[in-house]
Amino acid sequence: MSEQPSQDEESLKPLAIEGKLPLKAVGIENLKEANPKHMPPHRYIHPWFARRPTPAARLAVLASVLPGHVGSDDILKHMQIGPKEVSNDIADYVESAVFRRS
Repeated sequence: MSEQPSQDEESLKPLAIEGKLPLKAVGIENLKEANPKHMPPHRYIHPWFARRPTPAARLAVLASVLPGHVGSDDILKHMQIGPKEVSNDIADYVESAVFRRS
C-alpha cells in the first residue's frame, strides 16, 4: 500500500476556526447575554422563548464553515456583534466600548 495522501486530503482547505478568532469580543458578548441588566425586560422575564445559542457556540459553528482567509471583522459582522460601520478593528471597538462603560 502506498503512503501517498488521498485526493480528499489534498483538496482540504484551511478553515477560519484554525486561524485567529475574535475570542475576547465574543467573550464580552457572552457576558452581556448572561447579565440581564444589558437585555430588555422581555428577554429576561421569559428567557426560554426564542433562545439563541451562546455567542461562543455561534462562533464555533460559523468559523468551522468559513474559509481560512476570512478575517475577524468579517466573522463579527456575520455574528452581528459591534456597530455596522467602524473605522478600525471591530474587536477593538467592542473591547473599548465595554471598558469605557465600566
